[in-house]
Amino acid sequence: MPKLLKINQENAIDVDTIIGDAAYSGKENLKIASEQNNKVVARLNPSITQGFRKDKDKFDYNKDADRFVCPAGHLAMRKARQGKKNIGENQVDTYYFDVEKCKSSPLKNGC
Repeated sequence: MPKLLKINQENAIDVDTIIGDAAYSGKENLKIASEQNNKVVARLNPSITQGFRKDKDKFDYNKDADRFVCPAGHLAMRKARQGKKNIGENQVDTYYFDVEKCKSSPLKNGC
């Protein structure tokens, strides 16, 4: 991506959004894009969004809603960031789901 971005800039093409596949969402690419105030539209690497889960246990991430969707198709109700900033530890995002929907879900045993 850095090479393509440089070629576009040398040809006087103003880039504000970069669209690509999961390869474009690497840490270095995101850092370069952020430094140049560019947006990156690309799927995140599955190991980031899913960890190393089995296929049946996977939650999907909806980037438009900025929420996870459970295997039964229910969207998280809210998202909360926990932990203190700038103390040398990462903050944690917690997603909350509607328990009433989980009770009536056909997948409730694994919920």
